[in-house]
Amino acid sequence: MQSLTLKVFRFFLRVILRAKAFEFIRTLEHEIQLEQGKGWGAGSIEVEVDCAINLSKRFRFEIQHFFDVGAYQGEFATELLSRLPIKKAILFEPMKANFEKMKKEVEVNEAVLTLNLAIGNPGEKTIYSENKNSFLGSFYQRSDFAVQELVPVVSGFQIIAEYGSPDFVKIDVEGAELEVLESFRQSLESIKLVQFEFGPPNIESRTFFRDLWEFFQLREWNLFCISRNGPIPVTSYSSQLECFKTTNFLALNSKLIDSFRMHKENLA
Repeated sequence: MQSLTLKVFRFFLRVILRAKAFEFIRTLEHEIQLEQGKGWGAGSIEVEVDCAINLSKRFRFEIQHFFDVGAYQGEFATELLSRLPIKKAILFEPMKANFEKMKKEVEVNEAVLTLNLAIGNPGEKTIYSENKNSFLGSFYQRSDFAVQELVPVVSGFQIIAEYGSPDFVKIDVEGAELEVLESFRQSLESIKLVQFEFGPPNIESRTFFRDLWEFFQLREWNLFCISRNGPIPVTSYSSQLECFKTTNFLALNSKLIDSFRMHKENLA
C-alpha cells in the first residue's frame, strides 16, 4: 500500500512539474515574441508614433501631410498631431458613431479634415462589428459580430487625386490592409511611409504576412516591425512572421529617401 501511495504521489508530482514547465515555456515564448514586436500592437499608440518619428529623423524626411485610414475615434492622429507640426491630416472612419465622436475630438485642430468613409475598392460595403462603437469593425464577418453598417468606399487613388499625396499613411482596417494598399497602388510611389497592422482579423480575410511582404518587396520598400525597443528591420521573409497576434509594421519607401540610399551604400 505504501509503495502504491508513493507511485501515485510521484505521478502527480510529474504532472504538476510538467504543467509548470509548460506554463514557463509559454510565458518565455510570449516574452520573446514581445521583444520582436509580435503581439505587441494593441494599446501601443505612443510607441507607434515614436517609431514613425524615429524613422523620419533617421532618414531625414518630414511628415507634414498625414492620412489615418481606420482612424476609430482619433487617438493615433491626436498623438501624432501633439508631436509634429502636421500641416494637413485627413482622417477616414466609416462607422458613424465612431466618426461623430472623432469629429468632435479632432476638428478643433485646423489642420484636420475628417471623412466618414472607408478606403478600398470603390462602391459600398458592409462593416461588421459587435457594437456601434467598436474598434474592431471589419469588412469580414465573425461569429460574434451582430451589428452591420453599410458604408461608402473610395479608393486611395481617388483621395490622393482630390487632396494630394501624404507623406505618411497609417492603416488600421481589421484585415483589409491589402485591399487598402492596392487601392493606393497607382499613387503609392509618392508616399514616404506606411504603417499597417497584422493580426487576428487577417485570419478572417485569409491574408498572410507573405502577401503584404511581397506587395512591398515588388516595390523595393523596406519593412520594420514596431516594438517596445523601437523599429526592428525585417530584412527577409520567414514563415515565423505569420504570427496572428496584433503586430504593427512600418514600410519605408526607400526610393524616395536619399539618405536611405546613402545608408545602404555605406553598409555595402
